Amino acid sequence: MFMRRVLMMVLVGAAAATLPMAPAQAGVTLVGTFSGNQCTGGDITTCYASGTTAGTGSLTQVGSNGSPTAGSPGILRAEFDTTDGTGSMTGFSDWITTDSGGDKILNYSYTGSEMATYLGIFQGGSAVGCSGDGCFRNTYLLFYDPSGFTSGTFDLTTLFKNPGISHVDLFDHGGAVPEPATWGLMLLGFAGVGVAMRRSRKRKPALMQIA
Repeated sequence: MFMRRVLMMVLVGAAAATLPMAPAQAGVTLVGTFSGNQCTGGDITTCYASGTTAGTGSLTQVGSNGSPTAGSPGILRAEFDTTDGTGSMTGFSDWITTDSGGDKILNYSYTGSEMATYLGIFQGGSAVGCSGDGCFRNTYLLFYDPSGFTSGTFDLTTLFKNPGISHVDLFDHGGAVPEPATWGLMLLGFAGVGVAMRRSRKRKPALMQIA
């Protein structure tokens, strides 16, 4: 009786896990501010992002013949077209608008199959609030969002002294995350093993009596 209740709970949980889930609402964190374009030694896929809290972010470039490094590999780079203020490629597009206060707003939309937990913005100027050695001429900002970047905005006027943009980079999450349906199947498998073991224990005494 107890095993039946456990099995029912597992089945209900597995069914719930297979239903579409709303994306988690998590805050975007600026994890790193760097000088210059950090991914220049090869294709964007050879550049790795890491760091999940403010000030811990980093970008590591691995050449085309180099060995993979720890972190999240690059997915794509969208160059910004200054002629019409837009940039786009498969699964990603960005554009700049001006809000009622005159701020330049970067809008983006990403629909790719790979989860992008890092977004980098490169701009040929200094970041707002920088000073001394931390005031880079060409600034690269790396943002992190554990729930993944899909669509949203960045206020470039509050980020850069010269509110513009060169390109935007997206980076993978660095590892396979099981889909909800996969978790459901795994739970069903564990439940099946448990039931089989339970039945096996019940049958053993009966076999011994017959012998």
